[in-house]
Amino acid sequence: MSAGAVICGASWLIAYAITSALTSGMSAAPAYATITSWWFALYISAKTEIPILSAVYLFVGYYILFCIAALSGASWLYRDVGSVPVVSVFEIGIVQAAIVSSPIVIDGVSRAVMSRYRRKR
Repeated sequence: MSAGAVICGASWLIAYAITSALTSGMSAAPAYATITSWWFALYISAKTEIPILSAVYLFVGYYILFCIAALSGASWLYRDVGSVPVVSVFEIGIVQAAIVSSPIVIDGVSRAVMSRYRRKR
């Protein structure tokens, strides 16, 4: 696994844990934690200039972890694992993996656009 994927994944976990702790008891705590984690991962991606290829490693790593959790019946990555058809759970895993890895992609694309813009000036 690439270092960029590990850094971005760790930033997700750290931001999610801190936000969840600060907002515990609130009905929207998971949503706040997810949004905060996404923004923090984007910030870390931008500051550390994580290569865009790391998004693939993070996507695959997250999806494998999601599948293991879903098959074992654990609900840490999706709380309704038992009440949704298995195929749907795996589709949800793909969407979640795309969301988790998207900060790296967005940062990589924005860096490429800015680089191209700077060269034209």
